[in-house]
Amino acid sequence: MKTLLISFIFSLLFISCRKESNASISFVLLGETQPFIADSSIVSYERSDFLFTLTPTAAQKVRDNIKKDYVLKVDNDTIYEGTFWIDYLSSLPNKLVAASIAPTAGEMRMWLFNHKASDPDPRNDTRLIRALRSADKLK
Repeated sequence: MKTLLISFIFSLLFISCRKESNASISFVLLGETQPFIADSSIVSYERSDFLFTLTPTAAQKVRDNIKKDYVLKVDNDTIYEGTFWIDYLSSLPNKLVAASIAPTAGEMRMWLFNHKASDPDPRNDTRLIRALRSADKLK
């Protein structure tokens, strides 16, 4: 009986220490099914500043698609919808989140618009943070 109890405890410890498998993070253009920016193009995310760092190729794709709507997904779950944006545009986006890409760097800041103060902020959704942490991309 004692051996069975010790085996059970070690099994629980092993299961709880197991590293979570990487979830797929992607930006998908609205109306499309394939990722526009796949998780391999995401270098990091700074949770406190809502700042994605992208590969140079991905950053250029965003710059080439300013004012296009996207869906941020973790696996098949929609985290939020947004619009790719650039800071020098004089108008404001009508989506909840605008992904503002820097004109030359690969930094993309997620700005919150049209948001009720009583609603949770989707930019740090637990599914997104968990996936980023698991992929060692969370700063």
